[in-house]
Amino acid sequence: MGLSAFSFDIRCSCLIWISIIMGFVQVFAATEDGLIMVSLAVPDSHQGFDKITSTKNLYKHVEYLTVEIGDRHLWNERSLDRSAAYIKSVFQQSGYSVKLQTYSCYGKNVSNVIAEKEGEEEGVIVVGAHYDTVPGSPGADDNASAVAGLLELARL
Repeated sequence: MGLSAFSFDIRCSCLIWISIIMGFVQVFAATEDGLIMVSLAVPDSHQGFDKITSTKNLYKHVEYLTVEIGDRHLWNERSLDRSAAYIKSVFQQSGYSVKLQTYSCYGKNVSNVIAEKEGEEEGVIVVGAHYDTVPGSPGADDNASAVAGLLELARL
């Protein structure tokens, strides 16, 4: 049995599915142009794939975003800042340098959190998830589960 996270972002018309199965990470991106799939073997390292660790991490991230922070939207004061700070800190713990792309939305500053890992081959794979929710929802399924999958994928 694998661990999966789903993300759909209407702004980029792209569905992203991250699946971790038996030591392989598979990233699927469904776009208007078709399906893209990348399968990577998880390296043997001190931060490599361990099902129990990955499961605990996924639960920890979802719990933090949904319980500790809760609703994550412009009108829940500082919830987006707290979410971005959490995501940034987890990326940094995994060894990434992180950039915040800050912009104004309805007169409030919000940020995209960007971590990049340079590869050895040409080409770019973008894996993303939104961390905001609709008002009145803690957003476990939309979209803390995808953020958790993204953070765990970055750790691996």
